[in-house]
Amino acid sequence: MKTIIFLCAVAAAAAAPCGAVTLTMGSASGAPGDEVGVPVNVSSDLIAGFIFTFEFDDRILEFDRFSLSSAARDNGISELEVEKRYDGRYKVTAEAKTQAAVRNITNLGSIRFVIAPSAPLTTTRIDFVDVTRVRIGSYTANWTTATTSGSGRVTIEAPVPPVPTGTPPRVNLRMGSPREITHGEEPLLRYELLMRDADWEEWPADAYIAVNIPGNRLYFLDRRLRFTTSRRPISREMPIEEMDGGIGFGPLPGDLPYGRYTFFCALTFVGMDPLKRASRITNLADTYFDLVPPPSVPEVP
Repeated sequence: MKTIIFLCAVAAAAAAPCGAVTLTMGSASGAPGDEVGVPVNVSSDLIAGFIFTFEFDDRILEFDRFSLSSAARDNGISELEVEKRYDGRYKVTAEAKTQAAVRNITNLGSIRFVIAPSAPLTTTRIDFVDVTRVRIGSYTANWTTATTSGSGRVTIEAPVPPVPTGTPPRVNLRMGSPREITHGEEPLLRYELLMRDADWEEWPADAYIAVNIPGNRLYFLDRRLRFTTSRRPISREMPIEEMDGGIGFGPLPGDLPYGRYTFFCALTFVGMDPLKRASRITNLADTYFDLVPPPSVPEVP
């Protein structure tokens, strides 16, 4: 008798879905005119079919298609129908028509949109509407009501201009003061930015100047001409143009250690790490001075 009860319980568990099935949407971002895909996900289950309706702001987004995921196709889901209910609302029906080795899946596919060329820079929602249903277990299973959670999002961002292909500008550094100086004297740094291709003119860049002091410690010169260990540019989002100039640092205080002070300068793409070669637009220029003891004064006999 216990065996019969146990077998009946196993059969009932196999026929019934384990908990509610929930569909959610993800997010995407792009510039006006771009195509983007908003993923449609499901709480992991043996999905063999699904039906849902969604709506969106058709002044900002243009629906293109629904793309089934490879996981959905592996579960035998091959019949896809997209019905336009009216502008800004579509119904998606996808189901298996043949038996397949159904597995737990989490991604059903993606809703493909084209962002309107005139779309404002904003975030717009995609919402589930009406009743959502799924088939669990096989292509012969009955349709079961599913739940939905949250909304999808598409964030419209400003287009990123293509990186110029011409020869990048070049930075030169040199000392405008003697190579050897002592405490109380002032080092003067001279810089020069040379344009080598007009494509780079007005391109935004971050400008960095750093100095490596004795003891192998690196400091960056910020926009207020203060030295800091933080990687701060001396000029942020600077339009590139040909220029030259000098920076003075005042008399060197007496507590600075003797040794070599090496300056570095480079322009990077905005917000990028100056210590990484791939972040730099220009070459990495360098120059140096040596801080030395003052010359000894011979004693007067």
